[in-house]
Amino acid sequence: MDEFRITATELGRRLADILDELQYEKRRFVIVRRGREIAELHPIATAPQTALTALAQTDLPPSIPPDVRAVLRPKSDRTELLVSLLDRLSGLGLRLSAPDGRTRDDYVNVHAPGRSSRVLSVNTRTGRSEFQQNSWDRLSETSPRFEHLAAGNKAAHRLETIDDVDVIVTAAESETAGRHPRTTAPKHSEAPPETAHDDHHRQTQTKRESKDSMPYTDESHRYARPEDWDCLMWAWNEIPEVQATFGGPGPWRQTCGGEKRYANRTPEAHAILKRHGATITSGLPRKKYHFARPGRPVND
Repeated sequence: MDEFRITATELGRRLADILDELQYEKRRFVIVRRGREIAELHPIATAPQTALTALAQTDLPPSIPPDVRAVLRPKSDRTELLVSLLDRLSGLGLRLSAPDGRTRDDYVNVHAPGRSSRVLSVNTRTGRSEFQQNSWDRLSETSPRFEHLAAGNKAAHRLETIDDVDVIVTAAESETAGRHPRTTAPKHSEAPPETAHDDHHRQTQTKRESKDSMPYTDESHRYARPEDWDCLMWAWNEIPEVQATFGGPGPWRQTCGGEKRYANRTPEAHAILKRHGATITSGLPRKKYHFARPGRPVND
């Protein structure tokens, strides 16, 4: 099959002609944008299975199972990054699998050992890795290149360089262990109970002081009542559970307010406030909720 490289601009100008060549002359096109290969076009009836088979039979480490080999793209710079990523994920003890080819054949599932749920999935066409539900709150601060997927509150990361492999592998390891990579505390399994408790308290206090020292922007003007801002920031500064659970004061306030992107965690946030004596009332129509600190009057 003949292969041609075209720019994204040329594709836009000659789309009808290119589709004719694709359909009748069985040509294959590689789309180049800003010097990088970003996509492939080939006739669906003559997908490059020969190239896929050759790739699956050579060049791949034994850690990649046969069903996963079958969904990898023909060899390119991105394929080498995908192979490196999958090999390192397998080295962590994670299990790789490909979906049923009758539905989709463009991603790889990555499972934790002994679990049926996914840690992440890797799209072999786009190179994007999507982590499990509610992973955004834990991973958003580990790399500025993580994207937020509103459906499921997921974190996603696109694979473009070898540095991205390191970021994705580190995030997968932390998600498998069920802990945030930046706030992991060393285990003191041999310490007496009192010492272990004191050590945990000291680390928690240090983390709170570090976050309290950050120059957060005063956004009280966004709230219908100053009591709302006062209550939510009181909770952020004084309730350790809040900082340990939510990624930052912004996500915390938006979650409490029922913002769409965090609405699935709003009940959890409200439960924390109520356990610590805060009052929550309906704030419609301007705001969904109003908040008051313990012992403060509720002014509707």
